[in-house]
Amino acid sequence: MNFVLVLALSELSINPYLVHLKKKYTTASLEAGDPVTTMVYGDDLPISILYFSSFSEDYSKNLKALRSTYPGIPLIVIHDLDHRIKRRDIAEQFADAVVEKPVPSFIVDIIDAQIRKSRNLSLKSLAVNRPTEHQEQYLQISEKMQKLMRIASKVAPTDATILLTGESGTGKEVTANWIHSESLRKQKPFVAINCGAITETILESELFGHKRGSFTGADRDKTGLFEAADQGTLFLDEIGEMPFSLQVKLLRVIQERKIRKVGDIEDIPVNVRIIAATNKDLMRLVREERFREDLYYRLNVVHLHLPPLRERKESLPGLVMTFLLHYAQKYKKSVQAVSPACENILMQYAFPGNIRELQNIIEYSVIMCESQTLQPQDLPIELQRDAPMNLLPAPATVTELPPLNTLHDFLSYVYHISNPSISDVEKILIEEKLAMYQSNQKQVSDSLGISRTSLWRKLKELRIG
Repeated sequence: MNFVLVLALSELSINPYLVHLKKKYTTASLEAGDPVTTMVYGDDLPISILYFSSFSEDYSKNLKALRSTYPGIPLIVIHDLDHRIKRRDIAEQFADAVVEKPVPSFIVDIIDAQIRKSRNLSLKSLAVNRPTEHQEQYLQISEKMQKLMRIASKVAPTDATILLTGESGTGKEVTANWIHSESLRKQKPFVAINCGAITETILESELFGHKRGSFTGADRDKTGLFEAADQGTLFLDEIGEMPFSLQVKLLRVIQERKIRKVGDIEDIPVNVRIIAATNKDLMRLVREERFREDLYYRLNVVHLHLPPLRERKESLPGLVMTFLLHYAQKYKKSVQAVSPACENILMQYAFPGNIRELQNIIEYSVIMCESQTLQPQDLPIELQRDAPMNLLPAPATVTELPPLNTLHDFLSYVYHISNPSISDVEKILIEEKLAMYQSNQKQVSDSLGISRTSLWRKLKELRIG
């Protein structure tokens, strides 16, 4: 099944054209001005169709954000030439196809053509329905990461040695893998090893290989990771944990581009690009004489520091949705959204384990969730324990309530409104959201699924604030 995401001024304005699409596709509708953060995935390639009645700067930004966040997805824009703004060229910068109104009945054929075209692309560009180590959306959501990735994209095609620093779980291996995938070595191996996870003797054998009989248990020749990564990239994670004696040998490999297996007398030439990573302060280790200064400068040709998740919280909603959709599909759950209260708890959490911890939290929460929306009670107990009490579900009480079978009954009992109107309901909902988000209109409009302009009009119309 292929899913179609429709962004329209209203569902009514797009309904005449959905007739043809609904025969073959499931459709989802958003209001114009909503942030483009929702993507529906099926077992096959997701298809996005955006409908705009005009192209303002906001729409242009939405198009650009969608194209950047979901590379490889065919994007078809339905362009209305009858309206005030006729800037088709804006859509053409980002879209694979632009369809003008009136939309023809063969719109489905146009979509199918884009699907066939996309299937001829590489698997990497199409693998957007699950978290992978090559997904730029993990890396480019926040402003800090965008700056880092601009540098990474410049250095990727070169053979410069790169040092990645940052706390555990910030995505250093993901970044290294992305750099490799954008390099001239992308068709060759990407080999990774954690230098702090194994003993000195085994690490030397893993890196350089060994000859049969070179030590007890060496009953056959072994190819090391430098040889395995020849012409490709070797990722040395936790380089700060590498024993001092091995640092000398690594320095020699970088300088001479030759390795010598344990127990051998012959050198073997290798052509390997090295990307190293650490969560340690290497300069402090240099001062403490626990890390070689000459090796540090050899590794630190290009230094990229990955900020912790708590310093790039603007990326959190996108990451949450990416993990949520992945695990919902993996565990065959119907969950497809995050409640405002749940999102607020996540936004206030410090994430000492960074993205890796977030991924684990969302996996657990999706497994626990029994509805279509993630709620605070689905989160791990430690997050619930640390969350502000007003964000958690109210405890059960023994107070008996009268039967509240309808919304009318509820409003009459709780808000003492005897004959509630639609305006009353809107006012109550908006006032509760304003209190929840401390009058932050952007968060309020996002949680209500409307644009800030629409929210402003409602505030004025309902005389709120």
